Amino acid sequence: MKKIIFFVSAFALLLTACSSDDSDPAQATPTGPLLKKMILTSSDEDSDSYWNSTINFTYNGNKLVQYIDEDNYKAVFTYNGDLITKIEYFDDTILDAQDLFTYNSNGKLIEYRDINFFDDYEIRFTYSYNTNGTVSAQQYQGTIGNTSPVFSPDIYTFTNGELTSTNSGSITYDSKNNPFKNVTGYQEIMTFEFTDDYAIAFGRNQNIVSAPAGTSTTDGTFSTYTYNSENYPITSNTTAIYSTGFNGTVNVQYFY
Repeated sequence: MKKIIFFVSAFALLLTACSSDDSDPAQATPTGPLLKKMILTSSDEDSDSYWNSTINFTYNGNKLVQYIDEDNYKAVFTYNGDLITKIEYFDDTILDAQDLFTYNSNGKLIEYRDINFFDDYEIRFTYSYNTNGTVSAQQYQGTIGNTSPVFSPDIYTFTNGELTSTNSGSITYDSKNNPFKNVTGYQEIMTFEFTDDYAIAFGRNQNIVSAPAGTSTTDGTFSTYTYNSENYPITSNTTAIYSTGFNGTVNVQYFY
């Protein structure tokens, strides 16, 4: 399985956002701390699982070059200017999977391809930006390069640049900084779908506090944090509660 830096595949459909504004893709280099290491621990998983792992990050300036865990599973990033266009996932030296990102002339994500070479399988998403500020996301599945649409388009609604509701429910945030806020190009790829393998509770700039499942007040993913003096998280506790599926908790320590 592809090991994205985010965790909790069964922690459900959460996450974050295609940009809903019309800003120019050329942006000033972010200032602030860069995440250097994450330590994930969970009593719900075996000691050799991804949820019990240490991940180290390498940068060139503010651009993420790669991250790697102690099992030598790594992700290598490719940029075009300040936009991330490809992430390749290597199990030791074997290319296992890759993510491909395509943007329009305004730097907005219009296509995301999640490709699994081992299974000859691809999940593809296209994004349409509506005049009312919402985004329509259409999912496709199939073999690599030969996908067909599945499900009806999902509608994303944004508030102050953060994804606050989808067809699956609402999302709430804290008022602090997420650990990847200063990584060049990361805001543009932090989509609902990019986190389908390991959903961590991050928005484009802030941290997700709750992502209930539909209208439920008990089922969903819920997170708490502690912060440093610059309002970046130094620990998090994320719990998934699903009456029809996986329940579990993951703790993370963040080092800058």
